[in-house]
Parts: sequence; structure tokens; C-alpha cells
Amino acid sequence: MDLSQMSNPGLQNAVRRNLVSFPSQAPVFPRQARTDIQWRVALLYFVRGWSFNAIAGRYRLSHERVGQIARDWRTASIAAGYIQEIPGGPLRDTVKAGYL
Repeated sequence: MDLSQMSNPGLQNAVRRNLVSFPSQAPVFPRQARTDIQWRVALLYFVRGWSFNAIAGRYRLSHERVGQIARDWRTASIAAGYIQEIPGGPLRDTVKAGYL
């Protein structure tokens, strides 16, 4: 799996299916915009499964802005090694076969 080519929905699905690791404390990247909420957006979207619209309503942002924050956070997290593929095993084979 090439994490650098993964989309936001693809990463959300991979996190929720335990195919990739997710940091227990989501990092904040100071060179990105909205450092005050970027980790919250990451957790709500990638781990909790919130929609961009729900997050946008909570933080009074546009749907597009939330998507941009999530995209920038995803790109930086993968580049920094915070998100990595979990090595295969019996569970992974079960997921690939469509049983989970």
C-alpha cells in the first residue's frame, strides 16, 4: 500500500480497519495553518469518522477548509512517519478477503 498516494477517505478507512497505525497523540505541525484545531480535525475525521460537514459546523469553517486541513495533516504525518502500514498477518488476510 502506497500511503503517499492515499486520499483522505482512503486513510480514514485504513485507520478504522486497523491497516495503518495512527499516533496516540496526533501531532501538530507548526508550519501549517490552524495549529489550534488541526489535531482535532485529524482525530475527528480519521479516527472517529466524522464528516467534513460535521467538523466544519463544529469549528465554523467551510467544508473545503476542513478538507484542506485534513489533507495537509495527512501529508505531513505520512512524510514524518507518524502513519505507517501495519505489517500483514492473519487479521489482514481476513480483511482482504472481505470477512471483516
